[in-house]
Amino acid sequence: MIEVIAIGKIKYTEVKKMAEHYRKMCLKWIDVKEREIQKENLGKVLLEKGFTILLDENGKQFNSIDFAKFIENNLSRYSKIRFFIADEEGFSEKDKKKADFIFSLSPLTFPHDIVRVLLYEQIFRAFSILNNHPYHR
Repeated sequence: MIEVIAIGKIKYTEVKKMAEHYRKMCLKWIDVKEREIQKENLGKVLLEKGFTILLDENGKQFNSIDFAKFIENNLSRYSKIRFFIADEEGFSEKDKKKADFIFSLSPLTFPHDIVRVLLYEQIFRAFSILNNHPYHR
């Protein structure tokens, strides 16, 4: 199972629809849940079970094929992968120390609403690669 945990809500209806579109596409291969939390609950949620990945522009970057392998390897070791998306303030150093991995979608900085869309699309792309689906050409 994959869980995407975001601080705050998506502000724009169009972005929310796009994120939900890609999340639902992922369901063909894996259960993907979404949770929106308040910043004050982050510390507690970070300690829940699962492989914890924080998204941060300074984290490790992958190409799509290597990201697919990363997902596959960690799902074989953990029952749940949890991706955390920060608000506009980002994650504190204290929060980063609680993570198992720091991941970057890009060296560019994106609004956190857009990050959700990009992350779901990359998760779908990863599973399309792992399942030899023609989506990733």
